[in-house]
Amino acid sequence: MGAKRSRAYTFPRETVNYSWHGARPEAAHGLGRIAPQSESEKAACAEAGLDTGKILRCEDLVRGDSMYFSATGITDSVILDGVHYHGSIVTTHSLVLRYETQTRREIKTEHRLK
Repeated sequence: MGAKRSRAYTFPRETVNYSWHGARPEAAHGLGRIAPQSESEKAACAEAGLDTGKILRCEDLVRGDSMYFSATGITDSVILDGVHYHGSIVTTHSLVLRYETQTRREIKTEHRLK
């Protein structure tokens, strides 16, 4: 197996702080938290013993090495192009990262509208 390449991708702070350095994804400010949207969801979280104030990190969400990350651009950004309409064709740009094989895939897709 060849040498692993180091890659770093950082999304705007307003979305998710995410980096990829040939190792597990890390998040300086956490990846997210449980955010119940109704009283019944709050009750279900309390019943399950879930802490809705805790910032969840990658290791809280995923166990093991079988990790994927994917994103599709909605608006243009530094990393991904947004959705673009060209008559009856729509183009999208996606990014897929896989921890286990250290692969990075960019997918540009044409969707044909009827």
